[in-house]
Amino acid sequence: MFVKPILPCDNGECPFKQDVMLRVDGKDPNPPCPKFLNQNNIKVGYDVIDSIINQKEKDGRPSFWNHDISKLES
Repeated sequence: MFVKPILPCDNGECPFKQDVMLRVDGKDPNPPCPKFLNQNNIKVGYDVIDSIINQKEKDGRPSFWNHDISKLES
Protein backbone atom coordinates (compact mmCIF):
# COMPACT_ATOMS: atom_id res chain seq x y z
CA MET A 1 0.00 0.00 0.00
CA PHE A 2 1.31 3.42 -1.01
CA VAL A 3 0.99 5.54 2.12
CA LYS A 4 3.38 8.48 1.82
CA PRO A 5 4.95 9.88 -1.33
CA ILE A 6 8.72 9.55 -1.36
CA LEU A 7 10.60 11.91 -3.62
CA PRO A 8 14.32 12.54 -4.00
CA CYS A 9 13.71 15.99 -2.51
CA ASP A 10 11.91 14.79 0.62
CA ASN A 11 14.96 15.85 2.62
CA GLY A 12 14.40 19.44 1.43
CA GLU A 13 17.15 19.46 -1.20
CA CYS A 14 16.49 18.89 -4.90
CA PRO A 15 19.15 16.70 -6.56
CA PHE A 16 18.03 17.99 -9.97
CA LYS A 17 18.34 21.74 -9.35
CA GLN A 18 20.33 22.41 -12.52
CA ASP A 19 17.79 20.58 -14.67
CA VAL A 20 14.86 22.38 -13.07
CA MET A 21 16.53 25.77 -13.52
CA LEU A 22 17.00 25.03 -17.24
CA ARG A 23 13.25 24.44 -17.36
CA VAL A 24 12.54 27.66 -15.44
CA ASP A 25 14.78 29.57 -17.86
CA GLY A 26 13.06 28.03 -20.89
CA LYS A 27 16.17 26.13 -22.00
CA ASP A 28 14.55 22.73 -21.46
CA PRO A 29 11.12 22.10 -23.03
CA ASN A 30 9.76 20.18 -20.04
CA PRO A 31 7.88 21.97 -17.26
CA PRO A 32 9.65 22.65 -13.96
CA CYS A 33 8.79 20.79 -10.79
CA PRO A 34 6.09 22.61 -8.81
CA LYS A 35 7.57 21.45 -5.49
CA PHE A 36 10.94 23.00 -6.43
CA LEU A 37 9.25 26.23 -7.51
CA ASN A 38 7.42 26.50 -4.18
CA GLN A 39 10.46 25.57 -2.08
CA ASN A 40 12.50 28.25 -3.82
CA ASN A 41 9.74 30.88 -4.04
CA ILE A 42 9.97 31.05 -7.85
CA LYS A 43 6.95 32.63 -9.52
CA VAL A 44 5.88 31.43 -12.97
CA GLY A 45 3.17 32.42 -15.41
CA TYR A 46 -0.09 30.60 -16.06
CA ASP A 47 1.37 29.11 -19.25
CA VAL A 48 3.99 27.28 -17.16
CA ILE A 49 1.37 26.22 -14.62
CA ASP A 50 -0.77 24.83 -17.46
CA SER A 51 2.21 22.88 -18.80
CA ILE A 52 2.85 21.45 -15.31
CA ILE A 53 -0.81 20.37 -15.03
CA ASN A 54 -0.72 18.80 -18.51
CA GLN A 55 2.48 16.90 -17.69
CA LYS A 56 1.00 15.66 -14.39
CA GLU A 57 -2.04 14.31 -16.22
CA LYS A 58 0.02 12.85 -19.07
CA ASP A 59 2.34 11.01 -16.67
CA GLY A 60 -0.46 9.94 -14.32
CA ARG A 61 1.34 11.47 -11.35
CA PRO A 62 -0.24 11.04 -7.91
CA SER A 63 -2.77 13.53 -6.63
CA PHE A 64 -0.38 14.96 -4.01
CA TRP A 65 1.08 17.05 -6.86
CA ASN A 66 -2.17 19.05 -6.86
CA HIS A 67 -1.21 20.64 -3.55
CA ASP A 68 2.05 22.05 -4.94
CA ILE A 69 0.40 23.09 -8.19
CA SER A 70 -2.39 24.95 -6.37
CA LYS A 71 0.19 26.88 -4.33
CA LEU A 72 1.67 28.19 -7.60
CA GLU A 73 -1.64 29.76 -8.55
CA SER A 74 -1.91 31.90 -5.41
